[in-house]
Amino acid sequence: MTEQQPTIPQFIADWIVSQKQTGMNIYGALSELYKHKKVSTWSNNVDDTLTYKTLCDAWFYGYKIESSETDEIVDKLVRHIQSDDFEDILRSSVRAFIIRDGIK
Repeated sequence: MTEQQPTIPQFIADWIVSQKQTGMNIYGALSELYKHKKVSTWSNNVDDTLTYKTLCDAWFYGYKIESSETDEIVDKLVRHIQSDDFEDILRSSVRAFIIRDGIK
C-alpha cells in the first residue's frame, strides 16, 4: 500500500490528524477545507482533482512527510560529523542560513 502513500507537507499531516481526532470523516474534512487557511492555500496551488486524490490517499493509506531544506542540512551534517571536513560543512551550512534568512 505504500505506493498510494503520498508525500505531503507536515502541516497537511497535522490537519489530517486533527480532523480525525475530532471525529470528522473525509467528506466532512474536504467540505470544510476552506476554513483552514494554510491547507486551503496549499490546495489552491494544486489541481483540485490531484489535491482531493492526494488528501484521500493520505487519509486512507497514510503518508510520508516532505523533507524540508532544514532536514536535508541536518542529515548532511550528521553524515559528516566524524569526517575531517565537518568544520567546513558546518560553516557553509550556517552561512547558508544567514544568507537565506538575512541575519546580520
